[in-house]
Amino acid sequence: ASAAYYKKLKALLADRLPMFERLNESYREDEIDSLYEDLPPMRQALIEPICTTKKGRLSKWLEQPYSSNPMAKGSTEIVTNRGEIVRSKSEKILADMFDAANVPYKYECRLWLHDDHPIYPDFTFLDPVTLKEIYWEHFGLMDDVDYANRALEKIKTYEAAGLYLGERLLVSFESGQVFLN
Repeated sequence: ASAAYYKKLKALLADRLPMFERLNESYREDEIDSLYEDLPPMRQALIEPICTTKKGRLSKWLEQPYSSNPMAKGSTEIVTNRGEIVRSKSEKILADMFDAANVPYKYECRLWLHDDHPIYPDFTFLDPVTLKEIYWEHFGLMDDVDYANRALEKIKTYEAAGLYLGERLLVSFESGQVFLN
């Protein structure tokens, strides 16, 4: 019985596949957003879009206030091109690179993976397609064994919360011999 079902299903899907391929070729993800965003600002003001555009959702995300990890008193001030104070020269390089590429981010935005203890990813981004947050951690002292072990534990903490390397978690590493440039 199941063999007959799967045979019919396979035939139906083979018949429908060209239709899905044509739809996929002609589909533009931003079509509905473009209908609104291509209007002059004065006309936009007169219209309520059917849904908030991705650009609008990104703007709201960027405007949301957030708690960042407080800097230790007496720490060296390293300032990005955007005027943010960051913890390291490498974080400045990354922040300036993101800024130059017009990649919006939040620096050390508090993230609750577990109820009891927040973490502060170095950078948080909003994926423009999925509208999910993506996190970037820079681990800069990898030749310090204790630091490297804490870095690996932090990666495990992300993964325990369903945030996997290469998906919604990105990392960069440095040591005393290998530098970010």
